[in-house]
Parts: sequence; C-alpha cells; structure tokens
Amino acid sequence: ENRMRILVACGAAGGISATFNAPITGVFFGVEIVLREFSIDAMFTVLLAAMLADITAIPFLGDRPFLHGLPPGIALHHPRNYLLVAVLAVVAGLIGLVFKNVVYKMEDLWDLAWKNRPEWARPAIGGIALGLVLLALPQMYGVGYPVMYKAVAGDYVLWFLLVLAAGKILACSLTLGIGGSGGVFAPSLFVGVTSGMAFGEIAGHIFGPGAGQPALYAVVAMGAVFTSAARAPLTSVASVVEMTGDYALTLPVMLAVA
Repeated sequence: ENRMRILVACGAAGGISATFNAPITGVFFGVEIVLREFSIDAMFTVLLAAMLADITAIPFLGDRPFLHGLPPGIALHHPRNYLLVAVLAVVAGLIGLVFKNVVYKMEDLWDLAWKNRPEWARPAIGGIALGLVLLALPQMYGVGYPVMYKAVAGDYVLWFLLVLAAGKILACSLTLGIGGSGGVFAPSLFVGVTSGMAFGEIAGHIFGPGAGQPALYAVVAMGAVFTSAARAPLTSVASVVEMTGDYALTLPVMLAVA
C-alpha cells in the first residue's frame, strides 16, 4: 500500500511537471497533496518522476513558462503594498473556502437528487444545466487561459471580473457534481486571477497609482485561492513562480499564501 501511494504521487508529480513545465510544483503537489507527508524515500522517487517527465515534455511543448501570456515586469514596487497583499490574502482565503464548499455542496445535492436513478444519465441531464451556464457565459468553456490573459491585460471591467470568478466556481462545481472529470487546480488559478484583478482595480480606485499594478494582485491571488481550497502552501508558491517565470513575485506570493 505504501509503495502504491508513492507511485500515485509520482504520477501526479510527473503530470503536473510535464503539463505546466513546473517540476518543483510537481514535486510539492505529489508530496503535499497526494502523500500528505514528507519522507526521504518518497521525496527521491517523486523528484525523479517530476524531472524525467519535464525532460520528456520539453521537446514537444517547449521550455517557456506556462503562463507566458501574462504581461512582463509585474512587481511589487513599494514595501507598503505588502499591507494590500495581506488584505488580499484574507479575501482570497475566503474565496477559496467558498469555492471548496460550493464544490462539495453541489456534489451532495446531485447525489441526493439522483439516488436510485441510472448513473449513466446523470451527466446527460446535468449537462443541460451546465450548458445553460455556458450559453450565458461562454468564457467558461475550457480551462480559460485566454480569458485569464485578457483579464490581466485589463480587457474586462470590474463587475465582469467578479461575474467571471463566480461563473467559474459554478461551472466547475456543476461539472464535478454531475460526474465530470476534473479538479480545482486550474479553476483556482482562474478564480484567483479574476478576483485578484478585481481587487487590484478597487485598490487603484481608492489609493491611486501608489497601489501598484492590478496584475500583481491577480497573480498573487492565484496562489492564495488555491492554497485556501487545497491547503497546499508550498505547491501554491512554487506554481505561481514557476508558471509565470517571474521570481520577483516570490515574497508577495509567500505572504499571501501564508
């Protein structure tokens, strides 16, 4: 059983590493989320799996940061803005808790409504509800990376950023509730970017240019929302830094995640 758990962690680490070109994130994901414990034996094999997976994927997918569509030069330019990052962390933490609870509640509601009915028909009927959400908000189709890039570029107004964040929570919860396959990693990044960008816009309206770039808060909130939803702080820090390729974000991300 112990070896089986380590192999599962190796598979998860390799998948994350190869998909996102983020081997350190893959290691932390396998150990922190799958194993839930640190041991030397497991660490060695998970490290090996993440490294080999990334080496295998790079010739096919390239070696650039996964979130290469984000604007360059995102930085926290003044130490006082760490106070705003701390406030954002509380907000993002609450959003992450809402996200997690909505996912579980949605699954419970579908289980309650669907008992003693054929399981194969559940995604067909539930797909109607999900389809209505997608018709109303087509930005929810797929994972949503192009939508994230547009949000950080400032292409959406404040109220619509909040609609996007709520819409992703609803669409993800519906997908999982009706029996679809998926997780909360990528949706957490989406919710974090849109809600963090909204926070940055509000901070800019209140404090002016001194609040800094709204994109900074969008990127920081990615890690904070996922941390709150999955209770995986090391994975969150590594994912934001590796996927953006911007190590200048390490300190504000660490603060928000903590």
